[in-house]
Amino acid sequence: MGLYRRILVTSSLLIFTCGRASAQDEFSHIRLKIGDTVYVTTSGEGELKGIVANLSASMLKVDGHEFSPAPNLKIEREGDPVWDGALIGAGIASLASLFVYPHSKDRVGVSLVAAGVGAFWGALVDFSIKGRTVVYKFGSRQASIEIGLRRGAASRGSSTVTVAAR
Repeated sequence: MGLYRRILVTSSLLIFTCGRASAQDEFSHIRLKIGDTVYVTTSGEGELKGIVANLSASMLKVDGHEFSPAPNLKIEREGDPVWDGALIGAGIASLASLFVYPHSKDRVGVSLVAAGVGAFWGALVDFSIKGRTVVYKFGSRQASIEIGLRRGAASRGSSTVTVAAR
């Protein structure tokens, strides 16, 4: 089994079996600013759209309503990133160019130009669609894993894989 295959298998296993994941029980880690438009969904009140008036680790105030971390609480920020639309557009256009111009002598060049045009149109379409980004959901789990590969001159063909879970 090759070195890179071992790293791939090890990192995949670590990602799926990471045991040190903690539930969000406070608002200190969410990315919101005062003045952001949010949608707050609770089991009792349904969905509320409003402007963030105050935010602390234990309380969120939206248009006169106060929320604290509780089961069935979900907070979504209005808007989503545009880069994902650009990436989808670039991929679709690049793949389509291979079928539209199958006998082109410069397939790479044609694909790159198509990817640029597709990225522009994908970003434009994504910008025109107002989506939502989930910034808080009670009980959601977060984990991060750092994997590094170090090859030293003294190791002569052997490698050290460093894994740190936070």
